[in-house]
Amino acid sequence: MNPGIPTTMAPWERALWEAQIGSWRSHYIVRDATGALVDEHDALNDIALDWATNRYVQRNIYTRGDQREIRFYAGHFEGNRLALEGERLIGIAWAVERRVILLNFRLKEGTVETFELITLIDENHRARVMQHLEAGRFARLTSVFGEERIAAVPAIDAGGTPRL
Repeated sequence: MNPGIPTTMAPWERALWEAQIGSWRSHYIVRDATGALVDEHDALNDIALDWATNRYVQRNIYTRGDQREIRFYAGHFEGNRLALEGERLIGIAWAVERRVILLNFRLKEGTVETFELITLIDENHRARVMQHLEAGRFARLTSVFGEERIAAVPAIDAGGTPRL
């Protein structure tokens, strides 16, 4: 891991990544390839970034009724791309233009690959959609609705430790 801001990263790319920092609340709706609803849940995503150590961390808390599922993803920048890894997935993300990030990840087990488009609407709102391919065929679409930043400082630090 190479500490500090990658020298190949343009100022607009750095600004876009910094705009992702915070706690985001949203609602996920998942439909299969025919359009049928297969899942629906709420989420709280905390994103932290520390340029000095080249560390990115994200904690997603998914809520379905009274059930909670927590997932962590850690990453670092290689050039102008964010290399990500979690317990279940591995991926890469990059800034496409001043408001848009493209993320491509795959599950470590199985044949699911996902392409996610993240659009920063303004400093407190994002739009996201994920296309999931399984064994090379379109399988599902996840739409993320009402994503809103509820705190500029995430509930975790860049090491993934909860803030008090």
